[in-house]
Amino acid sequence: MPDEKELLQFAVNSGIIDLTHLQQEYEIMNRTNILANTKIWLADDGRWKAYVDAGGKRRLIAKRVRADLEDAIIDTYKDPKIKFRECFDSWLKEKLDYGEIQNQTYDKYKVDYARFIKGTDLEYKEVKKIDELYLEDFIKSSIHEKKLTAKAYSNMRTLLNGTLIYARKHGYTEMRVSLFFAELNLSSKIFSKRIVLDKEQVFRQDEELRIEDYIADNPDIKAFGVALAFHTGLRVGELSALKWCDYQGDILTVNKTEVKYKGEHGEVVTEVRNYTKGRDGHREVVLNDTARAILDRLRKLTGEHEYMFTQDGERLKAYKFQNKLRYMNKKLRMPQRSIHKIRKTYASKLDAANVGNSVIIQQMGHTDILTTKKHYIYNNEQIAEIKDKLNKV
Repeated sequence: MPDEKELLQFAVNSGIIDLTHLQQEYEIMNRTNILANTKIWLADDGRWKAYVDAGGKRRLIAKRVRADLEDAIIDTYKDPKIKFRECFDSWLKEKLDYGEIQNQTYDKYKVDYARFIKGTDLEYKEVKKIDELYLEDFIKSSIHEKKLTAKAYSNMRTLLNGTLIYARKHGYTEMRVSLFFAELNLSSKIFSKRIVLDKEQVFRQDEELRIEDYIADNPDIKAFGVALAFHTGLRVGELSALKWCDYQGDILTVNKTEVKYKGEHGEVVTEVRNYTKGRDGHREVVLNDTARAILDRLRKLTGEHEYMFTQDGERLKAYKFQNKLRYMNKKLRMPQRSIHKIRKTYASKLDAANVGNSVIIQQMGHTDILTTKKHYIYNNEQIAEIKDKLNKV
């Protein structure tokens, strides 16, 4: 017995079914359905208007003649002419709605968009007109004109890749952007190089000792937070979110962090979330004796509160520790370095002490040692110490 497909092909070949007539009937039926489900009205300015939903965006169409408006409505549904900007907004909203990203990542992607794409020809280019040659030219021109580093390009690529995968999934383009990036061969010479000096990335041993002496002479809650960072490598958001229930003998459970993002009306929202960046959002940091001593002194200073770093009944926010470190850098006449540089200092000390890789990534909350080695390990020895080692070679 022939199947339905074979029967249909027989009917077409034998002239029983006229495909041209069938196509026309289908288009008429489709047009009727679309117009029946679209609210059309005559506005006060004498124009016929309607809202259409194309590509997840509500768009207003206005025409002087109703027939022209109906044609425009049908054309919009046939070819919505989705721009890159519209696709980006829809992709980003979907990721946020599905919980694939959090508010702070949403804000970061918005900032990256403003840096890499806003104001360029790509922003309002129809997605269906973006092909491999156009995209390659955009990428290379952006790297050259904006003097992008490899890391900055990686951030831009995330936006391009995510937006165009979304576009293909929704039928706005046929381009396979993942294959495009797999075949895109960019020479390392195209990227701008940023010279990174070890002394800019970490605190030297003598500088750390000077900070410790200063804290010993000027103890306060924020200073203890800075001191604890030197002995645990905690991120500043993790530091400000610590609770006393997280402290159990030699173990500090790190499973919360402070996040900051723009609220519904553009206001800055700061809150504590029950996860951390990296690994599984949870890790146990082993405390050395100095770290335990810092926490014990902190408890005596602050008393019993839910959060470790509490002042005047309020949890200290992350920026307070950064401000304290900035003040100490200035007071001790040392170069200004962020509290994140303390985290790099801690990782560098672990590596220099030949601590096992598995312990390092556990303490740091990284997924693999390569991340730590590439971005966190620097030399923080003084020149005299290096010279002494070289003399022994």
